[in-house]
Amino acid sequence: MMVASAGTIEEPERGTWVADVESRDDFDGELHFGGVSWVGRQVAATRENGRVKARIVGGAGDLGTEVPDKWYLGGGTGNTIVSDIARLVGIDASPSLPQRVASWQRAKATAGEALDQICDALGAQWWVDRAGVLQAGAREASTVDAPVESTDASGIATIAAESSAAVSPGQTLPDGAVIRHVRHMLRGDTLRIEASTVALRVREPAGLGYLRMHRGVVERQHDDGSLDLIVDNTHSLTRVPWLPGVPAVCVLKAGDVVQVASWAGGNPRQWAAVGVSRVEGGTAVAGIDDTVDCGVLLVWIGPPIPPGTATTTAVTYVPPAPADTFAARLATALLTPPESKPPIPPPPPGPGLPPTRIPLTGLITSGNPRILAGGGGKG
Repeated sequence: MMVASAGTIEEPERGTWVADVESRDDFDGELHFGGVSWVGRQVAATRENGRVKARIVGGAGDLGTEVPDKWYLGGGTGNTIVSDIARLVGIDASPSLPQRVASWQRAKATAGEALDQICDALGAQWWVDRAGVLQAGAREASTVDAPVESTDASGIATIAAESSAAVSPGQTLPDGAVIRHVRHMLRGDTLRIEASTVALRVREPAGLGYLRMHRGVVERQHDDGSLDLIVDNTHSLTRVPWLPGVPAVCVLKAGDVVQVASWAGGNPRQWAAVGVSRVEGGTAVAGIDDTVDCGVLLVWIGPPIPPGTATTTAVTYVPPAPADTFAARLATALLTPPESKPPIPPPPPGPGLPPTRIPLTGLITSGNPRILAGGGGKG
């Protein structure tokens, strides 16, 4: 066992503890500090004048290791998802997250980021305890049983404790404030503990979180379909590709809301927008068994002629078009009968004979099997 003679241990509410210590002993997997045994792994060490200066972190596994993406079809419990992450990085785990999540997608990320993702979804915390075991669930909420010597303006309380066992994140101070971070400082035989009511760990890069969905309000849409967006009311993204699923379903307008996330492994240089909250005013999508307008066939039949003589007809096809354009084209066609060979004889005195209108319709019988809209039903 390495016995620390001096050093500091940072113990966050979420994450793993980190110790920077001095000792005459080499590290063998266990550190004695502040009257407590801490189990972890050494990540750096130097020896000077017979003393070892070492950095030790909690647990046997490296939570900075990248874990691959994984799809939990039908979802799973938090215990299952956390244990899978722990197994990949070689750390013991004892989570208390029996709650289920539906259809969970673990994004490719570091193990710590993957743990953040599932714990945020379930409203829980994760941490590596002093025995080196990965925990997930609710922190201990007991009141610190040690006197508070002082509290500064930033909310950091200095606690007079004989052992580090007396204070841990999640506990509450006598005034009811929850401890978010504990700093254990040892100088010879003197132990000093500072407890912060503010989380000191930065959980994600400043700005947008690359592993989360964000709300984006459309400012404009470019001719290539890309969008200029205001994201989370604070960030501006320009020319973000829009991936609606079905090409050209509708055109977006200013004020529409989409969901924005980074793609290609959380690359912050490759943002994309998906979905849209607006459903009215868009272009309808057709499906199998829907009918389709194929235009109108106009048939002119010449006036009655003596028996034994051929009837003269003429035909004009008016293809479908947008409502206004189609109405104009149809009216023009009705007023100007086409020429026929032989010509249609002029009608007898009185009202002329109107052409026969034959609307042409069709039925959609096939579709693209790569796109399933509306559960495969009509519409």
